[in-house]
Amino acid sequence: MSPIKPIQPYPALLLQKGSERVLVVADLHLGWEVLLIQKGVHIPSQTPRILDKLLRVIKKCKPTRLIFLGDVKDAIAKVEMEEWRDIPDFFEAIGKKVPDIQVLLGNHDGTLKPLLPETVKILPSTGVVFGNVGLFHGHAWPSPSLLGCRSLITGHIHPMV
Repeated sequence: MSPIKPIQPYPALLLQKGSERVLVVADLHLGWEVLLIQKGVHIPSQTPRILDKLLRVIKKCKPTRLIFLGDVKDAIAKVEMEEWRDIPDFFEAIGKKVPDIQVLLGNHDGTLKPLLPETVKILPSTGVVFGNVGLFHGHAWPSPSLLGCRSLITGHIHPMV
């Protein structure tokens, strides 16, 4: 049995090793609506909708750990007002459901740390290994330790099927 299980119909994976269940999601880009607003297209924040979907996945999978594979937020060089408003509440809500939350920094996450609760662990952008699975965002070279893994999981490229 593969330790990697896609969670249909959601863009998420569940990794299992013994009693440990790790939910993996990538590229939420919370606050992306700001870019549209700056171009004259006004839509409400999608963060509540994204949170609702993530909470459904958490309820379905019952993870012991949640790893975000980068690009939690959208603005790159700064923190937008909407991100200050939405991201702390987003993490507080999921923190009530999952005891261990980790963020592997992506290219949009340079200013993310002040928005996160102290309980959220920051992982290096070069990636981490879980069992025989390497996890990384994809904007930076993965650590050599990942290259020996049987499987590599990355975000960053926004694939769609």
